[in-house]
Amino acid sequence: DSNCALVDWKAPLKPIEEKSPASVILYGKVSHLKTGFRGRRKEQRDYLRRLRQGESAALCITGSGGIGKSTLASRLTDRLHGSGYMIVPLYGEITPDRFIEKTISTLVTYKEKEHREEVKSLVDYEDRIAYVLSNIIGTRDMLYLFDNFEDNLEKSTGYKTLKNPFWEETFKNLLEQIKHTNSRILITCRYRIESLSDDLLYQRPLKELSEGEARKLMEFNTEFKSISPAKLKEVYQFIGGNPKAIGDLGKLLSEPMLSWDEVKEKLKQVAKNMREFTLFEELYNFLTEAEQDFFRRISVYQAPVEIEALSIQIPSDLTALINKLLRYSLVQAYDDTVFTKTYYQVHPLNRNHIKETW
Repeated sequence: DSNCALVDWKAPLKPIEEKSPASVILYGKVSHLKTGFRGRRKEQRDYLRRLRQGESAALCITGSGGIGKSTLASRLTDRLHGSGYMIVPLYGEITPDRFIEKTISTLVTYKEKEHREEVKSLVDYEDRIAYVLSNIIGTRDMLYLFDNFEDNLEKSTGYKTLKNPFWEETFKNLLEQIKHTNSRILITCRYRIESLSDDLLYQRPLKELSEGEARKLMEFNTEFKSISPAKLKEVYQFIGGNPKAIGDLGKLLSEPMLSWDEVKEKLKQVAKNMREFTLFEELYNFLTEAEQDFFRRISVYQAPVEIEALSIQIPSDLTALINKLLRYSLVQAYDDTVFTKTYYQVHPLNRNHIKETW
C-alpha cells in the first residue's frame, strides 16, 4: 500500500553529510583540517584495520612531498581519537626529552597530572623513558603521530639512518615495546627507513592519485572550472596526481579568462616549484653516474611499463636499482590487481625536466 510506505520514493534525494570530528592536530599544518578530506578510502580502511586490530602496532606512510601523507595520517588520527585513543602529535625532529615532554604535556591536557612530578624526579633519561613505557604507554590507548619523520634522518647517508643516536635507541626500544601494549604509532616519512624490518615498523608507500581521482579533485576545485575535460587530461599528463601540485595550480588559476597558453605557463611554474619541494635535484644526485644514465633512459617511456621494459636498459642488478629509485620517489609503481602485474613510471614532473635538461 503506497499510503503506508516507509520511504517516499518520489521525494528529492538529500546529500549525505559526513560529520567531521574536531581536530586533534595541534601544529596547524594539515590542509584538510580547514577544507575537509576527500578520497583515500581504501588506505583508510586498510590502515585503520591494522592499527585497531594490532596487525601493525607501528605504521609508517612513505612517499614524496605533497602526495598527501600528513593529510591521510591526520584523518586516521581523528578517527582513532573518536574511538578513544589519546593523541600525542610530534612534528619534525624528535629527541628523547621532547618525546617525554610531549607525552607528559598531553596527559596534563587530559587532566592527568600525577605522572609529571614522577618523571621530573628521574635524572637519567633512560629511566624517564622506562617510566613512560611502563606506567603510561603500557596502561592506556595512546596514539603517537610522528609527522615529517624524514627530519630525523641523516642527509649524508642518503636519509638511510637516524641522525640522533640517543633518539635512535629510544625509538627502536619504543617500537619493540609498543607491540605488547594497546598503544600505537603512526608515522609519515618521505623515505623508507631501511634499517627497520616490517616486524618492527610496517612501511608502505602512498600512491599518487589516479587520473580519475585527480580529475575529480580538479573538478571539485572551482578554480579549474574554465578548463575543459580534454585539457584536464593534459594537466594530469604534465603534473601527475600529486594533490599539492593540483592545489598549487588551482591557486594560480584564480585569474579570470586565462588562455590555454597562459595555463601552460602556470603548469611550468608549478612543475619547477614541485621539483624544488620534493628535493628532486638532491635525490637525483644520490644516484651514481650509471644509475643516473639508467634513470634518463627509462624517462623516455610516456606510460607506465612492466619490469621487462626497464630490463632492456640495464643488464643486471635491476631489482636493487628499482628499489632505490622507488625509495626516493624518483620512480612510481602501479599495481594492476586484475592481472597481478606491477608497472613502473618516472613521474611526469621529473620526466619532462629530464628531457629538457639532458
